[in-house]
Amino acid sequence: TFKKYQTEIKRALRVPYSNGPIECLNNHIKVLKRIAYGYRNFQNYRERIFLYRGKYFKKTKNTTQLTKARTTTRLVKIAV
Repeated sequence: TFKKYQTEIKRALRVPYSNGPIECLNNHIKVLKRIAYGYRNFQNYRERIFLYRGKYFKKTKNTTQLTKARTTTRLVKIAV
């Protein structure tokens, strides 16, 4: 199998990019979805994701303002 993936392995060692941050974001969204037990609507679910990631959408009369939330916001894990 090493010979089969030899070019990909060389490429991975040469290029400094990783898909780790995207995988982390996907995992956080899946955890939120699992513990959500269903939000009232998609907008609430979306706002919860942004709140967790450190950004919060706040609706006003005419526009949606993006405000920076505390960076210490973390997901509360529920023990089952």
